[in-house]
Amino acid sequence: MTEQLDDGIYFDLDEEIYFAQHRLSNSGIKLMRQSPMDFWVRSWLNETPLPAGDDDSFAKTLGTAYHKRIVEGKDVFDRHFVRKLDPNDYPSALVSHGDLKARCKDLDLKVGGSKDDLTTRLLDHYDCAGEAGDEVEIFDRILSEYGREHANKTYLSDDVIIRIEAAAQMLNRHPQLCKAFDGGEPEVSVLWTDQETGVKMKARFDYLKPNAIVDLKSFSNPHGKPVSIAVATTVANYKYQSQVAVYLEAADQLPTLLDRVHPPKDGDTKEFSTWIKMAVEPQKDFLFVFQQTGVAPVTVARLFPRNLTFDVARIQMRQAIIMFAEYSEHFGDKPWIEETEIESFTDEDFPVYINE
Repeated sequence: MTEQLDDGIYFDLDEEIYFAQHRLSNSGIKLMRQSPMDFWVRSWLNETPLPAGDDDSFAKTLGTAYHKRIVEGKDVFDRHFVRKLDPNDYPSALVSHGDLKARCKDLDLKVGGSKDDLTTRLLDHYDCAGEAGDEVEIFDRILSEYGREHANKTYLSDDVIIRIEAAAQMLNRHPQLCKAFDGGEPEVSVLWTDQETGVKMKARFDYLKPNAIVDLKSFSNPHGKPVSIAVATTVANYKYQSQVAVYLEAADQLPTLLDRVHPPKDGDTKEFSTWIKMAVEPQKDFLFVFQQTGVAPVTVARLFPRNLTFDVARIQMRQAIIMFAEYSEHFGDKPWIEETEIESFTDEDFPVYINE
């Protein structure tokens, strides 16, 4: 079990450690608003959580790759991701079982056995002939060496890497947004305790600046809407206003956590304490940076004001935190069943197209 950390401000906290913290976050609040059971089944309280599908895993990997390159920079991206090798890059290499078998046949060697057997047979032949084994290119050996060189990295296709780099360059060339992820710190995690309920909370900023929280989002536009409408629709569909409410709540906690700053392992505590004091500004802005998925990495940014939509999101956040506290006390780690009365549908419950 991952160590449960105390309240504090954590710079460069490992992502897996952050997600393993048994605390309520923005995603948890959105699940609580769906239903307490939706939260419970996906939380640490459920000993047999539902596995993510392959599509979800790839989408998460892709999102992480974009995030690493754009928010944290190319050096960080290169430490985590690498190009997936393509057999077409090695036209003379033996790739398939049939390729290996054909070469063995040409050399009057036995052609039976697995790929490993055939590979060993070929290498032994070239060694005995006084030739360097490397002169016979075997793609599996190239892959193995490449894997040792890039251990623990995630492979991405050329197409994906080209798209990510294009998105990064689009942002860098924007006259205003080129500074969006500059002058602050990436991946700042805030752990705090809600004063009203005692609920343990957490938030993780993409990028924290002295006067703003910056968050990178992607959006799709399959129906070809004007970009301004497409990003507003994305906010509504994914309820990003909930994130704004939770993250600005976390920002409000920063002044109370200045004596619990945890800098990166290679950082200086005094330097980061000084920086975080500078960063604690009242009424911090929240800036979304949106990048369009697909061929054209259109980049736009939107400040999220403290308007009526924000006020409603804060009310909904408070309701979810209170509900979390009540269900925690009532059910503990047992399934969070909604004990509601049986009701009847009303005409107003149905969408207008029900009778079409």
